[in-house]
Amino acid sequence: MIGNYTDFGTGSLDGRLDNKRLKAALEKVYKSIPKLQTKLVYQDNKYIYQSFEYKDNFILEETEQCPVAALQSTLNNNFQNLVSEANFAPFIVIKFDERGSDKSVLGLLINHVFCDAPSGYLFKNQLITAYNNIDVDLSDTEWCLSDEQFIQQSVSDHTAFHEALEQHRSLSKSFLSEANQVDLFYHENTDNTVTFDFFDIDTTTIKKPDGMSLNTLISSAIAKAVMQLKTDTLQGRISMSITANARKNKDKLFGNFVSAIPVKLEEGRMEHITSAFQQQIDTFKINPLKPLLSYAGFSTSFANATPNQLMDTFRLLSSKSNLYISNFGHFNRNQDEHLEFYGSTTIKAGGFNFPLQGHYGLIVNLVPSGDNIGVGVAVSPSVFNEVDLNRFKSLVQKYLSSI
Repeated sequence: MIGNYTDFGTGSLDGRLDNKRLKAALEKVYKSIPKLQTKLVYQDNKYIYQSFEYKDNFILEETEQCPVAALQSTLNNNFQNLVSEANFAPFIVIKFDERGSDKSVLGLLINHVFCDAPSGYLFKNQLITAYNNIDVDLSDTEWCLSDEQFIQQSVSDHTAFHEALEQHRSLSKSFLSEANQVDLFYHENTDNTVTFDFFDIDTTTIKKPDGMSLNTLISSAIAKAVMQLKTDTLQGRISMSITANARKNKDKLFGNFVSAIPVKLEEGRMEHITSAFQQQIDTFKINPLKPLLSYAGFSTSFANATPNQLMDTFRLLSSKSNLYISNFGHFNRNQDEHLEFYGSTTIKAGGFNFPLQGHYGLIVNLVPSGDNIGVGVAVSPSVFNEVDLNRFKSLVQKYLSSI
């Protein structure tokens, strides 16, 4: 996860990528989904989408270095300028071409104000379709939600905020250990430094046992790798929040319909960890009509929260989970107020305040693309330094190969 943006792989695009054709495909997909031609603002005591034409959301650069390294450097060093210049567009396409060669890398950044990961996959597939067939008709797209569906209802007091807080406390007590506190794992930092990285997992090499999902296997490998690297602080136990899609099986809705499931694991052999993970996922009940941590729910529940209340909630959430797998963010209408987390300023994107320092210290995003799973990592240096991060990537691959 990158601020409130997620880095997605691109899937299968025909031939060497043509920049004009790619830009035309991007513009065509934007026009096919009306919500992407709007901007979410707080006005007259309610949230509304205003018409807005995004520019500078297609970034093309030539580089002397490896294109992947150039993209990595841009995300680590120039992310805030990049999204600001694009007016925090719903989708930003970045393409790096290595000068004098055929090597390129294409990154798609997705703003979670507008969509969750499943919506991102829909957009990605639409972009691939439009690029591979310039004459395709995308006018029948029906992935948009109305403002009322997305926002639900405005909140005039703090009641919903406190109800959401109590609900999370209750669920935390049911699923997570009170003794497993993140302050043993992660420490706030005054400069709000975040390191971004990403790598691919080839799913064709994974032997998937019956009844196990790929999400379970990969998340379990991530958990075991973190437990090994943080042995002294975690003491063989880890708590995670895992994103689950709350849509019905065939719903193609463009918006935010995710719920966070708390999972607690203990050190052991991979087969024991994966079975414990799958059991907790299977027994957690999700109400598709009211996802616990949907963006619509948070945008209403926290509409009138003060910065201090918001930070207190971040602390509560992160005190129960060591890491988050998939995507996460919180909406707060107090866009002009300075938010701090023990001296750590927040990364700010279009009204979304995203203090990684106030979350978990480690956020992992899983993105399926063909036979691969792209793994994006955002981590505080207090959790992993550069050596730890490289070891983490190697250990995840090692544990997956041992299943």
